[in-house]
Amino acid sequence: MQIRRTILKYVVPEFVWPKDVDIDGVKFCIRGTPYSFGIKYFLSKSPDAYERPERYFLQYIKQGDHVIELGSSIGIISRLIREKIGEEGRLIVVEASQKLTSFSKTWLEEFSNITVLTKFAFPSHRRTPIRFRFDDSRGSLGGTILFDDSYDLIHKEESFFIEDAENDFDFYPRVLVCDIEGSEIILLEEDASVPDYIELIIIELHPSIYLLDNTVKIIERIKSFGFLLHSSIHSVYFFQRVQQ
Repeated sequence: MQIRRTILKYVVPEFVWPKDVDIDGVKFCIRGTPYSFGIKYFLSKSPDAYERPERYFLQYIKQGDHVIELGSSIGIISRLIREKIGEEGRLIVVEASQKLTSFSKTWLEEFSNITVLTKFAFPSHRRTPIRFRFDDSRGSLGGTILFDDSYDLIHKEESFFIEDAENDFDFYPRVLVCDIEGSEIILLEEDASVPDYIELIIIELHPSIYLLDNTVKIIERIKSFGFLLHSSIHSVYFFQRVQQ
């Protein structure tokens, strides 16, 4: 599959792709981007199908909100979040793939209130030492985090926990958007938590990686942090903090 992607990327001429596509009223470049054949084909043929559940839940983000997005992939959701928060808000996006962030930085950081970081993201408040491997064989859609005690310990500068937003950027987001394909399993660790200042969580869970049983446990764990499961679409879940 990887060989086929590579061949198609270099055989199919750039002029066959549309210059850009419209998603929720925002134009996104296709032609001339470093994306794979597969993602260019998908976006050019079915742009409205891209991450539709996540896009639906973005309606709950308000003008001026501070948002942290873990697992920004090719940056489309990031840009749509920017549309919601406007100039008054602030957005930090974290993506593990250097291939993706090196390009998304060139256009997302044209907005002064967006910061793009290349790190392995974990949706837990306090930093814990972890061992994992990053599988980036999926091309333009990023990769999967695989946990195992036999893997090397990941250094602090390579990983990102929510407290890093506080310590490094004096940033206390109201909204957490999370699509990190594997690392959300850390929420089942004994010392996992979500800080009190986060009021909304939009998170995609991945039972194909860690099975349905653990998916249910993650949902219940998020509830135990003081959140109500408001609704879900497919594997994307929207939580709101219970008001005291």
